[in-house]
Amino acid sequence: MQLMDAVVKAVTDNFCVDTNRIFATGWSYGGEHVLRSRVREAARRADRNRNMGGPRYRALRGGSDERQLQPSTSYPVAMYLSHGTHDSVLGYSGGVTLAQKWATADGCTWVTPTSVTSGTHVCTKFSGCKAGYPVEFCSFNGDHTAYPDSGNESSSWGPQEVWTFLSQF
Repeated sequence: MQLMDAVVKAVTDNFCVDTNRIFATGWSYGGEHVLRSRVREAARRADRNRNMGGPRYRALRGGSDERQLQPSTSYPVAMYLSHGTHDSVLGYSGGVTLAQKWATADGCTWVTPTSVTSGTHVCTKFSGCKAGYPVEFCSFNGDHTAYPDSGNESSSWGPQEVWTFLSQF
């Protein structure tokens, strides 16, 4: 967290940055780091950031099979998650469990997200979330990959879905 704080501080001190739109994203272990950091530091950051002006994450994009994570209900953060139905590293059911925990923490009405059965992907946007803190889960037909369906950024649907989610803020 000290490194993340230092990077955000260096960027915001040296560039014109809308501090209400700070996002964190990661894939695989990077996604796990984003999620673990968010959960562990939520209460401390909420208090510190209100009083000291430190970074407060507006939205996250992550993914991991971290069934033990318990998102904070008092520190909402918008969340975009995606998970491959054939993930051989981090089982698909773990991604669904994580989506359920996040949706519940952000006050959303839980419904089991649609699992892709044909095509490349299907996304579920949960309803009833705390105002300004949506949660979305995209199921894709694939294994453990950063760029679902194609293996590279230029022809994958993944980056566009993430951008669409983040650009709403």
